[in-house]
Amino acid sequence: MPTDWAARYGLAPVLVETFVDPTRFDGGCYRAANWTEVGQTAGRRDGIPKHLFVYGLCSNRREQLCAAPPTRLNMPAPLGESASWAEVEFATLRLHDQRLKQRLFTVAQDFYKNPQANVP
Repeated sequence: MPTDWAARYGLAPVLVETFVDPTRFDGGCYRAANWTEVGQTAGRRDGIPKHLFVYGLCSNRREQLCAAPPTRLNMPAPLGESASWAEVEFATLRLHDQRLKQRLFTVAQDFYKNPQANVP
């Protein structure tokens, strides 16, 4: 999984997390697999606090998590002279499908041109 994630997003994960609903499961399989229970969620989604488990993917995860990132995340890509205002405005948005990004730019520009029109 870390290799696939790094290939897709350009960053290697050092930690994974999962949530366990205590009304349905006790998390024994995660404890047996050396996951660490670090606390509970606030239970905002359904009112039931979930147990939070984490699993380290590398031996120096603490150092990596405490260090400054090697690259600044969500930095806009360099834009050319022909960049529209929508491309500039949404430059830090991380959509990994270029079609969705183009659709967002088009919808934003169309809505800006005629804000009273229906949005399809």
